[in-house]
Amino acid sequence: MLKQIFLIDDSEATNALNTALIQGMKIAENVLSFESPKMALDQLKKFIQLNNPLPEIIFLDIEMPEINGFDFLDSLVADLSTKNVETDLMVVFASNHLNIDNFTKTKDYKNEVRIEHLRKPIDKTDIQDLLEEYFESE
Repeated sequence: MLKQIFLIDDSEATNALNTALIQGMKIAENVLSFESPKMALDQLKKFIQLNNPLPEIIFLDIEMPEINGFDFLDSLVADLSTKNVETDLMVVFASNHLNIDNFTKTKDYKNEVRIEHLRKPIDKTDIQDLLEEYFESE
């Protein structure tokens, strides 16, 4: 079982559905959802500052009004790098449409975090596939 998953999406409904899905699957002890990517970044910065464990998975919407998913990831990676934090963090970009530009942009982050892409709405099979591929052997 994972310790913690973050859900970051500006849609309250999407966060509620994903929270219910993940809690129903009983795959994480704690699921935190954020409609504000800035609030999620603040929480992660606190975790880094206090040396608290980071979530194993962050489901991240790409298109949000405050800051987009790539800007969020830029900031997170910069914080991890500045504080010399090593992590096995997985960021799952969730989008209503998958396009090649998003895949190309995320290649720049491959050394810092694991990246995956899923089409919204995410479902149980998507999550099970991620867990089997990346967390079964851990």
